[in-house]
Amino acid sequence: MDSNIDNKFIFQTLADFYIDNPQNEALNELTSLQKIVPFESNPENLFAFEISPFASKLKFERDLETGELLEFKEVFFDDLNEEESRQTAKTSMSLLREPLATNNDILSFNTNSIPFKPAAVDLFCERETIEKQWLNRNESVTANDESNAYCLFDFDDVFSNIPGIDIKLDIGSVSEEEREFYSFSKQKDSAIIDEINDETKIDKIVCEAPETNEVKEEEFKDEEFETMMKKAESIIVTLEASKINEPKKQLESTEWAIVVDINEEVNDFDAKIPKPAFTYPFELDTFQKQAILSLERHENVFVAAHTSAGKTVVAEYAIAMCIRRNKTRVVYTSPIKALSNQKFRDFRQTFGNSSVGLLTGDVQINIDAPCLIMTTEILLKMLYNGSELIRDLDWVIFDEVHYVNDKERGHVWEEVFIMLPDHIGLVMLSATISNVVDFADWLGRARKSKIFVIYTTKRPVPLEHFLYTGWNKQTMDQSFLFIDAQGKFLNQCYYKAVEAKKAQETKQDKKYGPKPRNVELTTYKTLIKFLENNSKLPVIVFTFSRKKCDNNARLLSTYMDLTNETEKGKIHCSIKRSLMKLKSSDKKIPQVREITTLLKKGFGIHHSGILPLLKEITEILFAEGLVKVLFATETFAMGINMPARTVCFDSVMKHDGDKPRNLLSSEYIQMAGRAGRRGKDKTGTVLILCKNHVLEMSELANMTFGKATPLESKFRLTYSMILNLLRSRESLRIESVLEKSFIEHGNQKELQKKEERRSFIEQKLKEETTIACELCSKDSLEFSEKYSKYKSSLAQLMPKVWSQGAQMKKLNLFKEGRLLLFDAESNPFTLGIVLSQTLNSQKELELTVLALDPLKFLACDGKFEKIKIDLINVKLPSIHIVFKHILKINGTNISKEKSLPFIKREATHECIQSLWQFFLKMEHQLPVSSISSLFFINAIDAVKDVGFKDLTFYEKYNALNNLRNNLLSLNCLACESFLDHFSKANEKFKLKKELEYLKHCFTVNSLQQYPDYQNRIKVLKSGGYINDDEILEMKGKIACLMSEHELIITEFLTHNVLGDLEPEEIAAIMSAFVFQEKTKNNLDNLPNKLKRKISEVKKIAAHLGQIQYDFEVVDSIEDVIEELKFGLTEVVLNWGKGMSFAEIMDLTDVQEGIIVRCIQRLDELLTDVRAAAKLFGDQNLVSKFDEASKCIKRDIVFAASLYVTDNV
Repeated sequence: MDSNIDNKFIFQTLADFYIDNPQNEALNELTSLQKIVPFESNPENLFAFEISPFASKLKFERDLETGELLEFKEVFFDDLNEEESRQTAKTSMSLLREPLATNNDILSFNTNSIPFKPAAVDLFCERETIEKQWLNRNESVTANDESNAYCLFDFDDVFSNIPGIDIKLDIGSVSEEEREFYSFSKQKDSAIIDEINDETKIDKIVCEAPETNEVKEEEFKDEEFETMMKKAESIIVTLEASKINEPKKQLESTEWAIVVDINEEVNDFDAKIPKPAFTYPFELDTFQKQAILSLERHENVFVAAHTSAGKTVVAEYAIAMCIRRNKTRVVYTSPIKALSNQKFRDFRQTFGNSSVGLLTGDVQINIDAPCLIMTTEILLKMLYNGSELIRDLDWVIFDEVHYVNDKERGHVWEEVFIMLPDHIGLVMLSATISNVVDFADWLGRARKSKIFVIYTTKRPVPLEHFLYTGWNKQTMDQSFLFIDAQGKFLNQCYYKAVEAKKAQETKQDKKYGPKPRNVELTTYKTLIKFLENNSKLPVIVFTFSRKKCDNNARLLSTYMDLTNETEKGKIHCSIKRSLMKLKSSDKKIPQVREITTLLKKGFGIHHSGILPLLKEITEILFAEGLVKVLFATETFAMGINMPARTVCFDSVMKHDGDKPRNLLSSEYIQMAGRAGRRGKDKTGTVLILCKNHVLEMSELANMTFGKATPLESKFRLTYSMILNLLRSRESLRIESVLEKSFIEHGNQKELQKKEERRSFIEQKLKEETTIACELCSKDSLEFSEKYSKYKSSLAQLMPKVWSQGAQMKKLNLFKEGRLLLFDAESNPFTLGIVLSQTLNSQKELELTVLALDPLKFLACDGKFEKIKIDLINVKLPSIHIVFKHILKINGTNISKEKSLPFIKREATHECIQSLWQFFLKMEHQLPVSSISSLFFINAIDAVKDVGFKDLTFYEKYNALNNLRNNLLSLNCLACESFLDHFSKANEKFKLKKELEYLKHCFTVNSLQQYPDYQNRIKVLKSGGYINDDEILEMKGKIACLMSEHELIITEFLTHNVLGDLEPEEIAAIMSAFVFQEKTKNNLDNLPNKLKRKISEVKKIAAHLGQIQYDFEVVDSIEDVIEELKFGLTEVVLNWGKGMSFAEIMDLTDVQEGIIVRCIQRLDELLTDVRAAAKLFGDQNLVSKFDEASKCIKRDIVFAASLYVTDNV
């Protein structure tokens, strides 16, 4: 092309052609080339317009030292980058996004809002990222070397390539002038690159130009890289800890879990923290100092220590940092409402009323406070809905982390750990657990942030453990110390306890007299007198039955009174003050009267069946030392800070829901840890009542010295979780959440090793050469594949045949001298002669055989010293066939002479000679010349000889024989060097199988819960909760608001099942979702209207159960129906109608505390369904849910906690 053409000339030519000559054909036909779109004017459209977006936003400045707001500034979006100006709660997970319009209410949840970016979750799974990197790396290795040349654009295919699209365009020929122009441009780019290199001194750019020195990636040394990284890390450490020195090298640490050495004294603690956020009136323990130093560095901390060790100090310091120094917010979570209430009282006393708030299902107090105490479920809901509180959080404190093991609620804790953003620090407090480092490593790996583990088994008050065998005045002092304060097990004392118990049970022993009928009462009267005489009261008696707690306290109080008049007066005043706000009818409730009487005599009861208000009264009086004997279930040991002088175990056996069993070590330690009051007792006393017998020493040792129970993942998929995550599907994926769960921790740790192993295998397979054998090269790999399937079928089917045959005396299957063919490591078809049979440690039958290669044996021509003979153990799954022939041998002698040279092994030589004679005889009948021919020798048949005639077995047996026949028909078996070639081919086959497995490990299909996730997605699509693109429909948005029974409640609402019911009837029906006790559903007294509704509800449940059963989510339809328990329907109905609590107790045998908890949870559920009804616009249901909540929310059921009212 001529570059000197004048632009004016071009313009004039075009003007002459088109403008000055209107008769031109092209212009005349212009109208035929235009598409005419009909248009109708509509003036009303002028009023329909979108509100213009804000042109600016407000930003505030804060004093960095005091946290005080200084001023607001208006910032125009023109001054912000485009990405920041577009971020909203609907589209962005960034902390920079615009606050919600309802940001003043942290409980205002919007189903359109997505979470803030979790630290552990991303749009891509880690395994997928590694896979993508792997593919990219392979592509770069196989790419043409010329593609590595550095240039801004590649003009070689500029005329046919569209960037980003793998399609070639054919635009015809390109002139030579145009090619010259692009060639010039390419050279110009190269010149620009050279100039950049000269100006910035950038070295080591890889180019293919011959005049430059080629620098390959391999020339970079790992040592140099490591040195640079260490320097960088040292700089970062210096910046992060300018005032506090880094901890020294830790022991037993992992990549993400740093174990702090608590034996290393912190002598310069005050120097390291000259201005602490919180000071204590006592000297801190070393582990507390180490934890506080980590908090000052804003490091995640996991403190695992015994009960009453002082873990709360760590939580208090984290709270103080937020409130007094950083002016940020902190959340304290606990698994139990009672513990939350107690901490609310304690923290208010420490930090002031205005600084602490409480947020549980039924209570909201001061929710704008910088320190909020809440349940884990509420925190999870805030995380999923992007609550504005998350933006302000500095720390989250998790108390009683071992609650992760809870079967029902443990998964919530894991979800919270995964969903928390990375700017939030974690403080985790737990009892001693055996795998604390492994758990911390998982959490650190998931969140890409190190966890500092502080683990101590030291008790501030040592414990002494006793076996108590006394039951009357004569045996009152029979208390035997079996573990002293130093933790030493005293054998002699244990045996003394055993002898004492035996002496009591001996009928001839008249020393103690006959035992009374009520041994239980006499034993406890004796025990309490013993404790009283030795100043060991107060005592907590752990009893694993609510009914037994009640009976024991009730019975003892009729015979004993443990308080004096002064104490009775204090108890009376405390109870009167606590019950002051109750209605007179509530004060007459039988349980209130009974507990009041017990308390005045110094006895208390604490379990889930007691009214919450009475439990709190008992706790307060116990803390004041006015309750001398407290009968409690194990929930009293969970978190509540109520230490005693003595702990007593009524029994060390409990029923875990499936069967009776001894206490686990962690359970025993948790409850025993309540003994010993810090600052009051030098030692704590633990007594085990030996009412029937003394526990075996081994069982006792396992319980007291055994390992603490490890944390185990209880992570499970719920529909609520899936739907909430699908709302954010453009920013994160559910697969990523599944991948980061604790249940996947083992697999995640191994990903890097698996990637290295995969690389090694692929390289090795590339280097593998084809077997140079005409026979084996055709089907040796096919043989390996078929043999693998055959071997698997053999191991599944035949062991039970051989095992049954071994028990048949007539058959005597594995008699000494029996011939068999089995699979050995070196030879898949090894001949064996049975020498003996035994049971191994797993109680499995195992054979000792004389093993040899059958083909080499036949080819030795009688020169037996040339063949290899071994004595090996054979397991039943590896046996191909058992021959009918039995050699006459002496197996014992053969085994004895196995270490002798072959020439001196007479019994072995006779055995081999006998085998040789057997094959010589076979020459006339069936010559054995190959592996295949061995299978035609007369052998034991599973059907004819052993007697397996089951049709299912027969089909599998025939299939196994067909597999074997296909295997034996392959050409490679005829090869003289089959074993060598098979070894190579099998190794290659195994490598390929392992490579397939490793590739599978880098896909989401390898996730343990991925199949369940896919099935649940099918259920949601089938039910109309999501569409085919997995976008939430209205039903899905409704289900998001539910924390349990999501689908069936959504069906209720969308089918308007509750629309024609009265508010109290709605409450009665909904109680089926929160009542959990196993009791009979007596519906006889219910109105017919409610009976019909219950039938309708069950039909909906059955329908959902059928869908879930079809997609393999549940095992049976009945499981879904049985989740609904209507045992309290009548009670809730009458409570909603205004009946008093004392009256409704006559309608059921369910205990008072259970009823109160059920109605309180029902109110929480009604709040959720009200929000759902509001979402889809049913105002009638909204008002009915409001009324239902009002009619049940009254009197003693919703009496305020004493821990709360005392501080309001």
